[in-house]
Amino acid sequence: MGLRLVPARTYHTTVNVRSVELSSTDRIVPYYPRRSYLLLEFEGAAHDTTGVFRAHAGVTFTARELAIIRSWIRAGAPNN
Repeated sequence: MGLRLVPARTYHTTVNVRSVELSSTDRIVPYYPRRSYLLLEFEGAAHDTTGVFRAHAGVTFTARELAIIRSWIRAGAPNN
């Protein structure tokens, strides 16, 4: 993915920022988890521009962690 998640910069590089892998969508779309590319990738449901399934290599999330991310996005993805 090429995305570096550095605490001081993560919000500004993920929220309302186009995905490199799928330029028709943003990495995180506030209020819309199902339109947020990163969440879809973390869930293993993302596809690239050719429609090929993309699995997030090397990182797995528990159901609870995904629920926390989903809730944060639904709440508008606040910068907190």
